[in-house]
Amino acid sequence: MSHIKAYIGDNELYCLLDSGCDRCILPQRLVSPTDLRSDSTKLFAADGSEVDVAGSVTVDLLIGSRLLPTTFLVSSKVNDVILGLEFMCNNNCEWRFADRQVRIAGEMVSLCQRPVVYLGRMFVSDSRT
Repeated sequence: MSHIKAYIGDNELYCLLDSGCDRCILPQRLVSPTDLRSDSTKLFAADGSEVDVAGSVTVDLLIGSRLLPTTFLVSSKVNDVILGLEFMCNNNCEWRFADRQVRIAGEMVSLCQRPVVYLGRMFVSDSRT
């Protein structure tokens, strides 16, 4: 359980706090193409494979009562909003694991579980038999 609830505009989001990720990453589906800035940053998954970066964007992220301008790399290959180490350092985050809380920019925020989205079952048919 390392998600926090946040908003970008009217979009309620569950953001993953990931101290193993240097930067913040936003799914491309949440960004208007006209808001994207060119960005040559290389992004790599934990297995070392390169992740496509469509660009970057700075948005106002509302967490609790704090409106935090946050710069994200944008990728179509990412499903979750990821708040990385850069965000945590810029906003003086203090993680209280035992209390399931994190202090962000001076405000205590409860950690929560991301709601489960049911995608249904998938089946693969092998036509070679």
